[in-house]
Order: sequence, then structure tokens, then C-alpha cells
Amino acid sequence: MLDALPYEIFARILAELPWKDILRAQTVSKIFRQVYESSSQLQYLVELGSCGLLPNSAQRISQSSADSLVHLDIWRATWRSLHPHAVDAVEFDGVATFCDMVDGVFVLGRKSQNHLTPTEFDIIDVVDTKSEERMLPSWTLEQAVPFVHMAIDPAQDLLVGIQNDITALPILSLHDSVYKMHVLSLSTGLPHPDAAHHVFPLSDYRMRRAESVRSDILGDFIAIHVCADSTSLLSDQYTIFNWRTGVTHLLYKPPRDLFAAFRLLSQSLFLMASRERTSNTGPHELFLSLHAFDEHASPSRNPPYHSQTMARFMLPGLAPRATMTQRFYFYLSNAASQRRGTAPFATLPFTPSPGPNNCVFALGMILFSRGVRPKRFTLFFIPGTLVRLATTSVQPGKIAAPEFAWDAWGADHTRLFGHVLGPPLEGPWPGPGAPRWLMGFRALLHRGQRVYDFNPYPGRRDPEDRDGLVDTPTVLMPEGIFARKVETRLPYREAWPRRPWNYNAMFLDEHIVGLKMNPSMMVPRRHEIESLDILLMMPEATHLLPISSDDELDDGELS
Repeated sequence: MLDALPYEIFARILAELPWKDILRAQTVSKIFRQVYESSSQLQYLVELGSCGLLPNSAQRISQSSADSLVHLDIWRATWRSLHPHAVDAVEFDGVATFCDMVDGVFVLGRKSQNHLTPTEFDIIDVVDTKSEERMLPSWTLEQAVPFVHMAIDPAQDLLVGIQNDITALPILSLHDSVYKMHVLSLSTGLPHPDAAHHVFPLSDYRMRRAESVRSDILGDFIAIHVCADSTSLLSDQYTIFNWRTGVTHLLYKPPRDLFAAFRLLSQSLFLMASRERTSNTGPHELFLSLHAFDEHASPSRNPPYHSQTMARFMLPGLAPRATMTQRFYFYLSNAASQRRGTAPFATLPFTPSPGPNNCVFALGMILFSRGVRPKRFTLFFIPGTLVRLATTSVQPGKIAAPEFAWDAWGADHTRLFGHVLGPPLEGPWPGPGAPRWLMGFRALLHRGQRVYDFNPYPGRRDPEDRDGLVDTPTVLMPEGIFARKVETRLPYREAWPRRPWNYNAMFLDEHIVGLKMNPSMMVPRRHEIESLDILLMMPEATHLLPISSDDELDDGELS
């Protein structure tokens, strides 16, 4: 009977429904689905809402789709007339080896002495970019020992620094590394008053020629990943422990052939991306797996503790074969969490409701090969089905973890998109032998005098067009990197600065932070920072919404 009603009635009904109900309405009648598929405005609205990209004024629960589109048009008009402007500039001297941005707090690690290694720093500059004051608050923390890595959590006034203590090694083991973790206050640089210990000796982290250290903070838990050198005979190591109690909850050493990255989802779950062989002689494949660890571990227990695999998914065809001259770096980031800016693709403007079911993740992989420009691509996925498989009824050793291909679990609005950054990187990229501090500048961009916001559905750049982006995303399919094209209404935004910039490192968040480099930056091992400019993209900078440069939505499909 519903199919006998006029087409216009169905269009009017969908216009009065919130965007979430539009998805449900497609299962009621075939006509609802036809109306939705013929309306670019509804598709745009649902796609933005599904990815958490709707502004607060357009995502009220009871708001109709027509009203949401009106608010979207207002936001679009506002964004078209905006230009970034520098609201503050902080001068820095010395050599920077690390930078990060979390919840609007920017930290920069610098060397005070030349004898420190290219990855070490002992001076930490902190800038609060979310302050409403005209001059942004900034302060400097001087450390007695150098760090090779740090992570911050402004909500807990927490700064975690990782030290490579070579003085703790015998004289015959100078090529090894012994790591210590320092738990400090972000505001004072002194030991954190709530920490069980101010210095945690990571005795199990003894590795020959470790390439880098990464960490992740979620509440009381800190996850640390030490990456072994690609020429080392040792494997990577992962540890999760409670910094308030000092209890280790997980110690995991994957096989040497497995390169992986992981991200904490909750106080008992973490998500891992890994590159593994399907068999002894088979090809390498990319896997996503969900693991549970014991959040109530007893201090009397001794590591190693093992995690329980709750679900496992394979993304076929996305992991090229590795050789001794190649090294893969995986960056896995929770784009929906409060913690942003800690990975190359962690600064996406997703704002879904809290909880792992609604998290949008970005997985980036960089392949370094001797004599070849690095290749990088990003995967975006919503692991709702993956989390639903993680039930508490599953007991370790009794039920085998299910293994799925990508097509087996993706929701209708969940797509796998990729961006191979080749032509967009204008200018030289340091080759093999360059200082490893470059890995610290995670979102490395060098695009002259134009700055582009990150598009969650990124398009390829036309090699002959050095000023614009191709607004046609490409799906990563098993049979190849660029197998087929899809249409999407999610746009990108480009910003024209009011004055020339000389930036090659950007952090795109609710604020855009630019590091103004010395021209000698292009010379290997010379990376002196002249100043740090804090850039605001909106009058209040309360939400980041990419806006298209065209008027595809002004077609009057909904009245």
C-alpha cells in the first residue's frame, strides 16, 4: 500500500525525519530508498552524520533533515568568507626533535645541547591554544634527563616522558637501549602527585637499535610501543600498565615478522593493526584485531600477561611484500576520542557520541624503501561490528576468534578510503639517513602557500594542477590501490593565508598550528624552528567542518 502513494509524499516524509531515521526508513519501503538515492542533499546529510561531521546546530536528535540542511547552509556560507589569521606567535630557539598536540595543548621538544642524539630533547615548550586570552599562555619545562618520546593528557595534567638510559648498560652493550618512563605534571614538570612511581624502569624494553618509541594514554592506563630496528633480530614490544597503581596489565612481544600498531579503546580493550603472513610461504596481509586485557591485574602477578583476541579482520591486498630494504610504519588513531594530534591522521574533525561503537578510526601506513620516495596511504573505518563481537561471554582458549574479510562486516555507510600521498608532497623529502626526528612531525605537509584541511574521504591531487585537489575520492579495493571510483558529497576545504608561509609541518585540529621553519630546514640534519604561529580558522573555533568550494547542494531538491 505504501508503494501506491505519490512520490512527493515520500520526499516530504524524509524531509521531516532526522538523518538517523532516514537510514531506518529505507528498510520500510523501496520508494523511501529510491527517494534517498535520488537526493544529493539527503545523501550529503546522512554521510556527514554517519561520520560525525555535523556541527552541533545541525545534529539535534529531534531536528528534521530539512532544518539540518538549513543550518548546514549557514555554516557553509560562514566558512566561505573566512581566512586563517595568526592570533599569536611564540618564538623558539634551538633544534626541535618532537612535537605533539592533544586537546588544544601543543608541546614542542627541543635540544639544549649539541651532544644529544637527533631524537633526544630536554626542553619542553607548552602552548595552550584553547585559551581565550589574546596572548596564548605558554611555558617551558626544563628536564634534568633527555627524553626520546613524550605523551600528554591535559585533562589529567599528565606528561609522560620516555628516557633512553644508556648509563644503565654495561660498557660492552653500548648499542642496546634501556628505557625508563617518567610520569610528570604538565603544568610544572615535577613528578605527578597521583603516580604510584615517578620513574618506571621498563626493564623488559632492552632492544638493540630501537627505531622509535610511541605511547598512548587513556585514563589510568598508558600503552607503550617500542619499535625495533628493521635490521635487528629482536621484535617490537607492547606494554599496558596503570600509572596510578604501577601494575603491568599486558606485555606482548609479537613475532619479528609482524609489524603492528595499536590503540587503546577502553580500560580493557585495544585495537591492533598488523601486517602478517597468511601462511609460512604466503603473502603478507593487513589485519585488524580487537583484544581484551585484564584491567584488574594483581600486583603480585609477574608478566608477561597475554591478551584475549575478541575479533579479527583481514583487509586483503593492502600489505605489499616487505624486504630487508623496506620498513612499514603503522599509525593507528582514534579520531573520535578527546586525544588528537598524536598520529598523522588523528586530527580528523569527527565528533560522534562517546563509546567504541561510534569511534571512527584512521589507520595510516608508510612504506620506506631505500632510494624511493616514501609512499603513504590512509584507511578510515568504523569498527562498530568489530566491537559488537567483543562479548564478555567469550572465554580465553574456548572459542576461536572469528576471522573475516573486509566485505563481511562493513556497514552500508562504512567505506574503506585511501589516499596515496605522492604528488601532494611538493618539495624534497629527506631520504635514507635523514634524522629520525622527522617521524616526530607526524602530519608532514609541504604545500607552498596554501593549506588544505584533511578530508576524511580524501581525493587525489592532479599532478598537473598544483593549486587544487581533485574532489573525487578513490576506494581502496583488494585488487589494487586505485581499483574504482565512488561519488561522495563530503568536500574538502582550502584556506588562503593573508601572508606567505614557510611551513612544512602542520597540525590540523580545532586550531591549526603551523611551525615556521628556517630555510635551512630543507638541508638534512638542520631543522631549527624560528617561530610557532597559532592560527584560528573560525571566530570561536568550537567545531571543525570541511566546506566544499562549489554549490552542489543548492539544487532545491528539498523545500
